[in-house]
Amino acid sequence: MLSQAQRAAILELSTKGVSKHEIARVLKLSRPTVRKVLRSNSTNVPEIPRAEKAEPYRQQILDLLLTCKGISCESMRIWWRTARRCPIRR
Repeated sequence: MLSQAQRAAILELSTKGVSKHEIARVLKLSRPTVRKVLRSNSTNVPEIPRAEKAEPYRQQILDLLLTCKGISCESMRIWWRTARRCPIRR
């Protein structure tokens, strides 16, 4: 993910007349990445919505933490037993 400073540098170099190819070479980025930033014409970093994989197991995790009073050897054993059955790991 490009930082806001990198995006600003791309836009600034473009306004100075530097080619996309040269911007990509100087900033060590791919040309499609430079092209996407120029098309967006914004320094704002886009937010990527991602589903939280652990959310379906939130209550189980909280229950284990309460039962085991934090992370201990026994809680890790319990977690590994249940994690092996978790469909996310596949």
